[in-house]
Amino acid sequence: MVRSRDRTPSPPIHRRWGGRARTSPPATPPSPPSPAASSESSLAERLEHVKAAVMQQQQQISSLLLNLGNSPMDRNALIQVCEEIDHNLCAQIQNTMELHQIISQHTDGLRDIIRRTSEMNYQLFLSQLPPVQGTAPESTGRSVICRVCYSRAACMLVLPCRHICACKSCEVTLTHCPICASTKANAVEVS
Repeated sequence: MVRSRDRTPSPPIHRRWGGRARTSPPATPPSPPSPAASSESSLAERLEHVKAAVMQQQQQISSLLLNLGNSPMDRNALIQVCEEIDHNLCAQIQNTMELHQIISQHTDGLRDIIRRTSEMNYQLFLSQLPPVQGTAPESTGRSVICRVCYSRAACMLVLPCRHICACKSCEVTLTHCPICASTKANAVEVS
């Protein structure tokens, strides 16, 4: 099949970026936020930014393919642009993976801090309870207080860890044991 060569001349190839009639360089990945500012909302914003960059680069490829002729120069420009886009996407994926790892590490640290704070709050609460009247000091045991609200007696046994740590109303909202942070499979009321 023979193509006619009477079409309008193609715009010049931009030497620096290797694309046709390209007015701006490819999108560069943004610098990662500081670890203190990393949160799920910033991760969602980063994901949206990456999606927008991918869509922009796909549109650039589509427009380049529409203007692609049979000359080796056009093919070389297309290959160079594809390699550049591939490199940018790999860098963005790497940055996103690093951010995910940082967020996971900080999440684990925050869980540990929350667990220790809860334990200290419980110990403080127990130390402020008045002594029970009318019982011998030997038989005075710590009353089991709900580890969620600290106001009612704990009567729910969390399974599989078997900690009695929540009142009946607070147990409904638990997904993890407040003492050991193991995943709650079930709970049983004890007297």
